[in-house]
Amino acid sequence: MATDFQGKTISAGARYLVAGEVRAISGSDVVIVLDDGRALHCDAADLIRVAGYLSLDGADAMTGVLKLANGSASSPAAQFASDTNTGLYRIGADTLGLATAGVERMRINGVGAVGFGVNPSYPVHSYGSGNRVLMVESSSASAAELRLKNTARMYAFGLSAAGAFALTDWTAGTAPFWIQPAAPSFAFFMDAAGKVGFSSLTIDSTVQIGGSFARKSTTITSNHTAGHEASIIANATSGNITITLPACAGCLDREYHVLKKDSSSNTVTIDGAGSETINGATTHVLSSQYDSVTIKCDGTEWFILN
Repeated sequence: MATDFQGKTISAGARYLVAGEVRAISGSDVVIVLDDGRALHCDAADLIRVAGYLSLDGADAMTGVLKLANGSASSPAAQFASDTNTGLYRIGADTLGLATAGVERMRINGVGAVGFGVNPSYPVHSYGSGNRVLMVESSSASAAELRLKNTARMYAFGLSAAGAFALTDWTAGTAPFWIQPAAPSFAFFMDAAGKVGFSSLTIDSTVQIGGSFARKSTTITSNHTAGHEASIIANATSGNITITLPACAGCLDREYHVLKKDSSSNTVTIDGAGSETINGATTHVLSSQYDSVTIKCDGTEWFILN
C-alpha cells in the first residue's frame, strides 16, 4: 500500500507510470520525488515504473535483476544522458556489444571470442581499415613485445631495447632473428617475390649481399667426416688424411672446397660415401702443398668444378 504526502491512497500491486526520480531507499520503503515536488512513499513490493532517470547512491545493495532492452549500436541499452549513442547493448543470443558514436567497436560472443571491429573468428580478432589494426606499445625505451606460447615453447617478436626488430626464443633464452634499423637502413629485407637482401635494398638475385660474406671453414690434422662447413683446410704433416663425404641424398647443390696446406709427402684423400663417386671415381687425392679442389653434389654424385 502506498500513499503520497497528502494522504491519498494508491492501490497495492498496481502499476503506475511515475514522471519523477527515485531519491532514496530505506528498509522496505521507497521514496519517490515527483516532478511537482510531492513525495510518494511506496512499499518495496509495489511495482514502480519511472519515466526518467533512476538515481542510485549506493547506500543499499540491489537484490534483484536489472533487466534492459536489447538496444542497438545507435541506441545502446545502457547509455549516457549526455552521449546516447555510446554504451552497452545486446547484439544477439549470448553476444554482447560495445558501441561508441553509434558504431559497434567490440563484441564478445557466446564462446568468449572477442572481436574488435569484426565478428570474431578467433579467440581475439581485430579488423581495421588502412594499415592500423593492432599496436603494441611500451611506455619506455624498453622492449615492446608480443608473445606466443604453447605447452612446450614461448616466442616473442617485436622491438628490442636496442631498437631492432627481434624474434626471440624465450624458452631457450636466445634471439635467433634480428632486423637492425640503424645504418645500413635495412640489415635484412625480403621483397614480395621472396628474394632476400642483406644490407641491400636492391635485390637482383634470390639472395643479395651488400657487404662482406663469410662461409664456415674447418682446419683438420686427422681423418674427418665433412659436415656443414664450406671449406676444409687439411694439414697432413702427421700422416695421411681421409675426408669422408656425406651421402649425396641429403646434399643436393652442396659444395666443398678442400685444400692441402702442408708440404709433406702425405696425402689428403676425399672419399665419397659408400660407392658414390667424384667425377666418376670413388676417391680424389691431393698430394702436393696447396693442391685444392671444389666439388659440388647433384643429389646423386659429386663433380669437380675447378
